[in-house]
Amino acid sequence: MANEDPLSTETRRVKQKFKWGCLIWLGIFGAGILVLAILFIGPETVFGYSYLFALLVRIVLTMYLPWLTLPAAVISLILSKNTKRAIIAIGVCILVEVLDNYVQSGRGPGSGEYLLWLVDDGTILDYLWVIGYLYLVYWWIIVVKRKKKREENNESRR
Repeated sequence: MANEDPLSTETRRVKQKFKWGCLIWLGIFGAGILVLAILFIGPETVFGYSYLFALLVRIVLTMYLPWLTLPAAVISLILSKNTKRAIIAIGVCILVEVLDNYVQSGRGPGSGEYLLWLVDDGTILDYLWVIGYLYLVYWWIIVVKRKKKREENNESRR
């Protein structure tokens, strides 16, 4: 390590600092949401497993997952890493948002409730919507596994 390039050392230090900073802000955001939910909804309801699961599905899947996946897929496409899956993920993000806007156009409940109740309806758009969200979750699992594998390979080279 004594003859390592100072630029790569500084880059590694900044990446590590950035990762911990993002995790800290994510923890603060999660704790704030939990406190607000306890204040406005009540602890007996918030800590019920079914409501908490439905809330997590609503927040993570229907609101943030397409918007987090789209820039990540574009970056993956630009860096030429897993281009086929990145192109599919971009298309699925667009499809999911179009279907979400269709649901939000004043026809009944919001997208979170609709996603939880669509088992009863069973139209083709519902199935496409669920398959789209499942593909986005699959894409993120593949990205995280690939990143962990790359980090393990880098650690073994040192």
